[in-house]
Amino acid sequence: MKARYSKRAIHDLISAADYMRDRNPRALLAIEQRNRSAIRQLELFPFIGRTTDDPEIRVLPIVHYPYLVFYEVLQDEIIIHHIRHGRRAAPGPVDTQS
Repeated sequence: MKARYSKRAIHDLISAADYMRDRNPRALLAIEQRNRSAIRQLELFPFIGRTTDDPEIRVLPIVHYPYLVFYEVLQDEIIIHHIRHGRRAAPGPVDTQS
């Protein structure tokens, strides 16, 4: 199964990278590698994340880093809706427009 990022998820990744680039560039590389690895795992095992209050949306915590990937499993693809730091406020409604 292939993963596709929503506009919101792309924005989340860019914002996180911008924040980390100024504070800890070495950590940025490690976080980006871990995020890519987690998405590859989702592509192989789309139901590894736990369900949320919305039965259509699942969440996968990124191991060793406090990031959460909010995604939806469709018939032929995974939509990554939102990626956020675990200490940030919970996301609003999912943006289904990609």
